[in-house]
Amino acid sequence: FKTFFGGGGWHAQPSPSRHSHNVEHLIELSLEQASSGVRKRLSLQTGARARTVQVQIPPGVADGSRVRVAGKGERHSGGVGDLYLRIRLKPHAKFELKGRNIHVKISVRLTTAILGGEVDVPTLSKTTLRLKVPPATQPGQVFRLKEQGIPALGRSGASGDLYATLQVKLPGRLSAEARAHYEALAALENEPKQTAKHSGK
Repeated sequence: FKTFFGGGGWHAQPSPSRHSHNVEHLIELSLEQASSGVRKRLSLQTGARARTVQVQIPPGVADGSRVRVAGKGERHSGGVGDLYLRIRLKPHAKFELKGRNIHVKISVRLTTAILGGEVDVPTLSKTTLRLKVPPATQPGQVFRLKEQGIPALGRSGASGDLYATLQVKLPGRLSAEARAHYEALAALENEPKQTAKHSGK
């Protein structure tokens, strides 16, 4: 990252002075880009001069942070200023970011929640992980998948986690056979209560 900070690494920077020759530019990233890093080509307008700058953004930048690209600001008689990138992370349709942790909601069938099974959990890397769902899992139960969140900026091996919240999907329509099974289950669930009531007389 020698282009950034003059070889000093990445870190958040304060807003540059309006009277300096530094240039600030807003850049929007998806959660996937913030997680894996991305190379961006930016079109900048400084005064009457338009130019294109290519920057490499490393994994782990946070929403609202400012990062400095040394020597890519406005040219002046004493040299050249710096370019400050102000990071904005776009909302995601599936994932929610909290710190470096990612939260996602997963739908499971009623039978899977009751009997147990496996369910696919998506990740920001566009791969899926197999999550084992234990029997009698309650709606809203949260499972933690370690180190599947956003990596820490400049810290190898330090990543957030992925939290999967299970939502039980109820059947929208029952066949006659399925209804018969659910009725048998309901009768089985009511049977202990009836027995207890009868024995108490």
